[in-house]
Amino acid sequence: MAPEAHSPPALRRAERQRFAEAFEAFKAPNAKEGLSVGGFVKLCQRCFRFSDTFGANEAEEIFWEVVLPGGEMDLQGLDTALSLIAWRFGRAAGALKRAVSLAGVSEGKNLPALANKEMPRHNVRPWVGGA
Repeated sequence: MAPEAHSPPALRRAERQRFAEAFEAFKAPNAKEGLSVGGFVKLCQRCFRFSDTFGANEAEEIFWEVVLPGGEMDLQGLDTALSLIAWRFGRAAGALKRAVSLAGVSEGKNLPALANKEMPRHNVRPWVGGA
């Protein structure tokens, strides 16, 4: 691999690309431009593991703080929503973005198929809102 592939700008571009790919994977097939509220909730559930303090209701609330009624969340809106989640629940925004980015990497080609399915609850420590 070329040395420039490991430079900070190249790494940031790769991270942004993975973030955008995960965003695309959670869009509904009939979505115009971005994530629906349901897609955002599923993304949050998949990437952050719901807890007693951060669940579907909190994800929906944050979605509607970022998106106008009847609209869809674009990539910039997702970035803003993750910053809101980080601020409210005392997490690092960068860590939440990496969790979203890694969702696309860890699931590979199966991620788009998973976007419309209910995710199982795992018995692990949640990334957001948990102790």
